[in-house]
Amino acid sequence: PATVAAPSPVSAAADDEAAAAAAAAAAFETELDVAYQRAWELFLASKFKAANLVAQPWLAKLEGLSWAKRAASPELSVSEGDLCYIAGAARVNDAALLARALRCYDAHLATTPQNASARRMRAETLLRLRRYPEALRAFDEIAARRFVDLGVAFRIGE
Repeated sequence: PATVAAPSPVSAAADDEAAAAAAAAAAFETELDVAYQRAWELFLASKFKAANLVAQPWLAKLEGLSWAKRAASPELSVSEGDLCYIAGAARVNDAALLARALRCYDAHLATTPQNASARRMRAETLLRLRRYPEALRAFDEIAARRFVDLGVAFRIGE
């Protein structure tokens, strides 16, 4: 009869580490999603200070990740961009946070150009940075593409 080799302790340990890393990443993403939703909820209710308090700890956690890891995940980069936008707007147009938001949106759109919401947030970020000619070009581009899914606040071409 054929014998099956028992898994080596090294292989089992590597599998356990990979499973633990995957579980930790999933937990991180779930917690981030909850905070993200809460920050937007507060921001849209004009509770800017509270929205900033929700966003700030996550911005610190995200900043602790390598830029390559943050940019490699389309969802992570757009979530970071939105949290930077929320915190930047809540802090009366904090230029550093808004510039970080812009970098995140640019990284996201480099891999996911069809994301209309990210394009809209990029344009709004340019407005907050008072980069009006660029913002207007960005809004013109959105209008030219005739995106349908621009979020609740916008209806273009319908």
